[in-house]
Amino acid sequence: MIALLDNDRLIAWALALVVLYLAVGLLTGPLRAVVAAGARVGVGALVLWGINILGGPLGWHLAVNPASAAAVGLLGLPGLGLLLALRAAGF
Repeated sequence: MIALLDNDRLIAWALALVVLYLAVGLLTGPLRAVVAAGARVGVGALVLWGINILGGPLGWHLAVNPASAAAVGLLGLPGLGLLLALRAAGF
């Protein structure tokens, strides 16, 4: 025979579902930010790769590593300017 849920169990299940909903909601925001930052770093690496391909015949070269890709990807044009300034300074 199927036992009906009493009020205590029903309230416990409802509370558990609310807590689960809130926990998933709290974890989704930071995960979305991490994925967006990773995508920006990937785009920064592609920009550096493109600069190396196009600037190779002119003698321009910027290292493609996670730090430089993050600088260009997260900071944009100022990050590229930073890398060019560091390159001109001899670093």
